[in-house]
Amino acid sequence: MQLPISLADRVNQSELIIEGEIISSQSKWNVERNMIFTVSQIRVFKLFKGSLSGSVVTLLTEGGQDGLDLIEVGNEFMPVVGEQGVFMLKMNSKIPNLAIRFQGPLYTCFMAHQSTVMYNLFDKTANSPFQQFNSIPYGLYPAIHQITGQYHTELITNTRLNQALQQTQSGNQVNAVPTITSFTPTTITAGTRSLLTINGTNFGASRGAGFVEFRNANDGGASWVQAKASDYRTWTNTQITVWVPSSSLSNGPSAGTGQIRVTNNDPNIATSTGTLTVTYSVINVEFDGKGQYTEHQNDNTTGGYTFQCEAATFAANAPAVAAFTRAMNTWTCSTNMNWILGANTAVDTALADGINIVRFDKGPSLPAGVLGRATSRFSGCINAAAPSDTVWTVTEVDVVYDDGAAGLSWNFSTANATFSQIDFETVTVHELGHAHQLQHIINSGAIMHYSISNGQTSRVLSPTIDVPAGNFVMTWSTAAHGACKPSPMTSLSLAASVSIAASPGTSVCSNTSVTFTATPVLPAGTATYTWKKNGVTVGTNSTTYTNASWVNGDQVQVVMSVSGGCNQTVNSNTLTMTVSTAVTASVSIAASPGTTVCNGTNVTFTATPTNGGTTPAYQWKLNGSNVGTNSPTYSNAALANGNTISCVMTSNANCVTGSPATSNTLTMTVNTTPSVSISPATVTICSGQSTTLTASGASTYAWSPGGATTAAITVTPGATTTYTVIGTTGSCTASATRLVTVNTTPSVSISPASATICSGQSTTLTASGATSYSWAPGGAITAAVTVNPGATTTYTVIGTTGSCTASATRLVTVNTTPTVSISPATATICSGQSTTLTASGATSYSWTPGGAITAAVTVSPGATTTYTVIGTTGSCTASATRLVTVNTTPTITISPASTTICNGSSTTLTASGGTTYSWTPGGATTAAITVSPTTTTAYTVVGTSGSCSANAIATVTVTQVPIAVSPTSTTICSGQNTTLTASGATTYSWSPGGATTAAVTVAPTSTTTYTVTGTVSGCTKTATSTVNVTTVSVSISPASTTICAGQSTTLTASGATTYAWTPGGATTAAITVSPTTTTAYTVVGTTAGCSVNAIATVTVTSLPTITISPASTTICNGSSTTLTASGGTSYSWTPGGATTAAITVSPTATTAYTVVGTSAGCSANAIATVTVTQVPIAVSPTSTTICSGQNTTLTASGATTYSWSPGGATTAAITVAPTSATTYTVTGTVSGCTKTATVTVNVTTVNIVISPPTASICPGGNITLTASGGTTYVWAPGGATTAAVTVSPTSTTTYTVTSASGGCPGSATRVVTVNPSVTASINIAPTPGNSICSGASVLFTATISNGGASPVYQWTRNGTTVGPNANAYPTSTLSNGDIISCTLTSNAACVTNPTVVSNPVTMTVSGGLPTISSFTPTSGTSGTTVTINGTNFVGVSAVKFNGTNASFTVVNATQITATVPAGATTGLISVTNNCGTGNSATNFTVGAATANLSLQVLLQGMYIGSGQMIAAINPSGNPNACDTITVSLAAATSPYAILYSNKDTINLSGLGVFTFPGAVIGSSYYIVVRHRNSLETWSAAPVSFSSSNISYNFQNSAAQAYGSNQASLGGGKFGLHSGDTNQDDLIEASDYSAVENAVQSFLFGYVATDLNGDQLVEASDYSLVENNSLLFLFTAAP
Repeated sequence: MQLPISLADRVNQSELIIEGEIISSQSKWNVERNMIFTVSQIRVFKLFKGSLSGSVVTLLTEGGQDGLDLIEVGNEFMPVVGEQGVFMLKMNSKIPNLAIRFQGPLYTCFMAHQSTVMYNLFDKTANSPFQQFNSIPYGLYPAIHQITGQYHTELITNTRLNQALQQTQSGNQVNAVPTITSFTPTTITAGTRSLLTINGTNFGASRGAGFVEFRNANDGGASWVQAKASDYRTWTNTQITVWVPSSSLSNGPSAGTGQIRVTNNDPNIATSTGTLTVTYSVINVEFDGKGQYTEHQNDNTTGGYTFQCEAATFAANAPAVAAFTRAMNTWTCSTNMNWILGANTAVDTALADGINIVRFDKGPSLPAGVLGRATSRFSGCINAAAPSDTVWTVTEVDVVYDDGAAGLSWNFSTANATFSQIDFETVTVHELGHAHQLQHIINSGAIMHYSISNGQTSRVLSPTIDVPAGNFVMTWSTAAHGACKPSPMTSLSLAASVSIAASPGTSVCSNTSVTFTATPVLPAGTATYTWKKNGVTVGTNSTTYTNASWVNGDQVQVVMSVSGGCNQTVNSNTLTMTVSTAVTASVSIAASPGTTVCNGTNVTFTATPTNGGTTPAYQWKLNGSNVGTNSPTYSNAALANGNTISCVMTSNANCVTGSPATSNTLTMTVNTTPSVSISPATVTICSGQSTTLTASGASTYAWSPGGATTAAITVTPGATTTYTVIGTTGSCTASATRLVTVNTTPSVSISPASATICSGQSTTLTASGATSYSWAPGGAITAAVTVNPGATTTYTVIGTTGSCTASATRLVTVNTTPTVSISPATATICSGQSTTLTASGATSYSWTPGGAITAAVTVSPGATTTYTVIGTTGSCTASATRLVTVNTTPTITISPASTTICNGSSTTLTASGGTTYSWTPGGATTAAITVSPTTTTAYTVVGTSGSCSANAIATVTVTQVPIAVSPTSTTICSGQNTTLTASGATTYSWSPGGATTAAVTVAPTSTTTYTVTGTVSGCTKTATSTVNVTTVSVSISPASTTICAGQSTTLTASGATTYAWTPGGATTAAITVSPTTTTAYTVVGTTAGCSVNAIATVTVTSLPTITISPASTTICNGSSTTLTASGGTSYSWTPGGATTAAITVSPTATTAYTVVGTSAGCSANAIATVTVTQVPIAVSPTSTTICSGQNTTLTASGATTYSWSPGGATTAAITVAPTSATTYTVTGTVSGCTKTATVTVNVTTVNIVISPPTASICPGGNITLTASGGTTYVWAPGGATTAAVTVSPTSTTTYTVTSASGGCPGSATRVVTVNPSVTASINIAPTPGNSICSGASVLFTATISNGGASPVYQWTRNGTTVGPNANAYPTSTLSNGDIISCTLTSNAACVTNPTVVSNPVTMTVSGGLPTISSFTPTSGTSGTTVTINGTNFVGVSAVKFNGTNASFTVVNATQITATVPAGATTGLISVTNNCGTGNSATNFTVGAATANLSLQVLLQGMYIGSGQMIAAINPSGNPNACDTITVSLAAATSPYAILYSNKDTINLSGLGVFTFPGAVIGSSYYIVVRHRNSLETWSAAPVSFSSSNISYNFQNSAAQAYGSNQASLGGGKFGLHSGDTNQDDLIEASDYSAVENAVQSFLFGYVATDLNGDQLVEASDYSLVENNSLLFLFTAAP
């Protein structure tokens, strides 16, 4: 988080101020691997302050990405290649240890982002986090000039800036201008892959070079940021869908709230009228071109991260630690972030050291203006299950704060910060938001807004912004993510909650006693309880509340206040009481459709209860007998006339009387129902026929369908139909139905729908729609028939289904087959000619080859070809063929085929390939002609050979010089430039100036005429253009003024016609401004299109800082205190109205006092709170009696803190267990006021004693236990009631005796231990072992089990007693074969074998030290076998050559064979056995060796893929050799001198063998490779030459080279960087100049500038060296 720094302070504090462009940037770990640094190169265009020796500045910034490691340093400026701006820098005094070479001094952005003012070349604006300039040349430059007092120096022309300044703001008016009509949604989140849909016009069919921009969250929206390429989802001419980024293009800042804009490919811009609200933004890691989520992990093995405070300074600042803890808990309590505060640490650096440190910067180590900084370190891994998915986890977070050394005033307290303070907790909540992985947003006053102001206090997370953002990160962090992700984070909840339940429940009768019990969830802190009944406080600070007085609807809730943890006040669920009074149960019944029905009618009876409760029970009765089920309804369709129905209802309502209740009784009237029938009994007809239905059995009838009311009806249904008749007699009705079945008359058809055949053919006719068929003519009875009539014939089929029939007919038409022929009868042509073939005899035709469908076809075969035509008449076809013979046509050419001449010149054209010729234009018939055209002309010659002719064309181009210049005249403003463009020629020369380009950019100070001379193929012509210059002067009144903070002033500009102010953007001549700090206002005045600027400074005088001492205080009721104000010259107090600096007050209740202080006409206020304390102390109970050993709880109330005596407890409630009568006194304190209360606890004691005090027996034994101290006794186990009992347990048993005396119980226990039968044992061991040298000291040690408290030892040697009665026996007089043993006598309880003998130890005693009498040979290289002769070669453990271990074989006690080891040097041979080491009398001489290195290396420029390179050194003479390289061996330690070198060839796969005579086998060397046009490359580490033949492969990993300094060649291959043609260990301008010169000189052969080895220096070589030079590549070496 940052504070704004004025431009004047930024300029004055800078050592170097430049305008430049970032041309390269490279991030690497330092050698210590505790920080990634980014080294960038800035090309300098202008110098505003300081001095430079060149035009490139090296910039060092902390943080960056190195492979799958990333460090993100808060507020640090991150360079992006291609960006331009003004850089305000200081020289970096601390140069890190980096594997990156750079030249010249290192500079740093000492004010972080505020060290830069970055350009938006499209908008022509410049922006820094707290200041914007609407014009670069007229806003930014003058503002810096005014502060430095000098004009800048231009070192290099800034072409991109100049071109941008010349372009109009509206873009390319020639092409389509986009519009934004709408976008959805209007509220979104960034970095979450949330999709924004932008609707409009003219976006372009595809994105091309177009882009979408959002407001920059890092500068409050003053500038724009672009979406990355991977963020675009779709792009059409009318709609764009894009993810809103939190890591914008080139790892830029997050998108923030504000307008959006679209730039299409033309380019033209559209800016939205509406605002996109970005509620929150989560950090993404930009990798593989897309934003990847960051995830937390289980870093501390307990589920999250442990912060550690730096011990000496930060941990010593208790208020700072408290504020940090509160801020940390703020996030944990809202998002379950698993952060804890661990032990303090002595570490005092914010580095990648595995410690999540919290520290002060102790001086100006943080950038100026930066209050706090969270640095996150990430590690990435590739998800093997989804290789395109990279998992980025947070491995460490460090938080550093400004220590206030520069005058910063921190507010560490819980009170809000004053205007002169910065709130520490607010800054911490913000920085921990970054640690939580949240980015900046644009929302002033919000937690993650990019800046803070004095006095701002923002500590509370927004439930709609910060909490959802944190939860989004936690969702990813707590989930698994591929096999490579470490253990996920687990959520940490400190949130408290409480719920209540009622017993016996919430539904009760009046006057029922109900107890409510609170069940808390309390992860941290202590809780107090406030019970509420209908919102009014009731009960006590207890987890229970009981009440018996209730009214229906009463509501009960408990409020739990938690001190500590999340410091919450939480409300429980609310229980609503349902209170019932006495009610009377009743029930009534009703019948549907009524009590008068026809017999057989189903009647439903429904019971309606009153006060039946929730589940009343029903018993229905028919004529007094139980019927039906337990249901409120009962149905019966068999009722008889006179039946009675009633119902008995049993209620389950609360507090009910009159249950069970009996209903009213219903009496039924049942009438007779008629019997209706229909005749005939069955009816079947065909479709279209009719039938008569007749009803009987009733007096009237009603039919359906149809509605007839007669007894008989005639019907003609179209399909099978059921007819129903309802017959009525009296009031009763009955019905009958009759099904009339309608069989369908078949619908017969024949397929195909039409049939035409050629004469002699047949066709198949298929009938359908019936079940059987009969055909005529022919008499066939199948559905399908095949017919072949000789003439057109009609066929008829009759189809039958059931009893119904139908017929169909089909005409079969017979056509005649045609006779086809081709003319001419023969055809011969020349190649390239054509001929026409004509077919006849049919009506249509089809030719092959070619597919033509006309009667006549024109063909041009390239060779003799047979053509076939198929002729068709009607549907009948026939074919014919014709052979076309092709003779060869001559090939005619003209030399030259084309040529260019100047107007008036001539040239000769010569034809060949024919025997005769004819030219046009001109008509010449000779083979050669001379022509002199005045315009470009095409000449055609026709050549003839045999019967065939061909032609050729040659073009003679005539050159003109149509020189022109645009514009011919133009007008610019003083200080501006314009571009003049010439056309019509190929080369140009301008005057004045001497430029030779087609376009020149000029900036005359007065009106000037420019002349250009154009040349085309040696012809020249001139044109002129006049540039007129206009001058404008602008001023501001007043030029400077002073106001108080919060006031305003008016600035008025004059001297122009239109104006544009910054900051603010006003366009009026006069503006009223209210700056919060001293501000320079710039106005750009424009007249006749020309603009200049003027600057006025508004100085803001700070408001006085008013404070009250004390800021808050607490007094007892009746006391007084004095409040003293300071910081002003006059004061006014409320309440009271006093005007003195100090007032004495005596409030009776807590009161806030406000003072308004005034100084120099400016006022500010301060507030002090005087808290008044009461102490209503009480204790419960006031006295009590307990039995000895019991306890009781004493509870005090009415105070905030308590102190008990005796005991010293400080809680409100204490549990005590005195051994005698004791009076307890509690002192209650509220804000320093105290009061006491007492309670006496009486104790009744019963002391039971069992003797003996300890008891143990062996198996089968017994013991007597005797109790005393009581009056009666009961023993368990056993149940004895005597004072003494004798017991004989079989296993260890606890016996308990229980007694009573004076109403208090007493008891005692005794454990009777049954010791097991044990077996004694002894084992002895010698030290140093049983194989020793003669005279060596040996200590024998006995290890025993079950030896008892005082065991006895007897040592023997060869059966003779030796040594002391002890567990150890020392001796130095052993002989070979001596046997040592020891006898143990145990006195352990229950031992079964008190005397036992140990294991025997037999000693091997050898002769002594080895001796070397001779060895052969006496010299050799490593690997030589040496025979060593001597004595005592028994138990040999090592053989060494001058101290270097060798492999060896012991032949016998007098001879050893050994191999000279690698790395051995001349010196003595030594042999070591268990008795010591013996050396040879003379040296063994180690001779020099030869090391052979098999090396695999690839060269970037010569690599052609698949592990192969081009043959460059001698392609014809040695096609298997690529080139020569020089391989050297360098010392493994500083200064890494070159010790051995060898130059030889490598083959096409990069393999070569290099020999190094004299290299020491066993030593380690760096391998150094040099090639004539590649960067020198060193091995990643020293290589051990463990034998004379070793190998090393640079090809398969960049990491095989020091600093990974190799080029990726694709396919997992890597090679040396090509392009260092001058072998100065750096690929830069001199190298590509050399290649460029060689290209222009058409240099070829075996030369250093031929990078790809193809024997020719051309564009590919230049492209390679140019690309590598832009990467700032150089040799990496230790």
